Amino acid sequence: MEPDYYNLRHRRILEDARRKREEGIILFFALFLSALFLFLAGLGFSSILIVTGIIVLLLGILLFIYKDSQSKKLLDKASEMEHPPEKLVEKEVENAITDLLIEGISYLMKHD
Repeated sequence: MEPDYYNLRHRRILEDARRKREEGIILFFALFLSALFLFLAGLGFSSILIVTGIIVLLLGILLFIYKDSQSKKLLDKASEMEHPPEKLVEKEVENAITDLLIEGISYLMKHD
């Protein structure tokens, strides 16, 4: 029995998309907690830590958006694999066969 490489590739792409999304969420919360710590430590000591906390928080948001967009691209690729676009030649051949069948059936109905 031959392995289904197409299905395996599709499953791998879905797994990669899920992993990228999880990485983005983990990265965001790690940077969020770091920013929160810097912000709270900065309240007592200096404004430089507050600014650093805000920068780290913005970096976390940007990295989350980046990872999320990568996972969406992979999901789009996987959905394209599930429903590949029809080729123009295949559609023309299908229409020609359908027309021939309709003509054949109408010919048989007339000459019965």
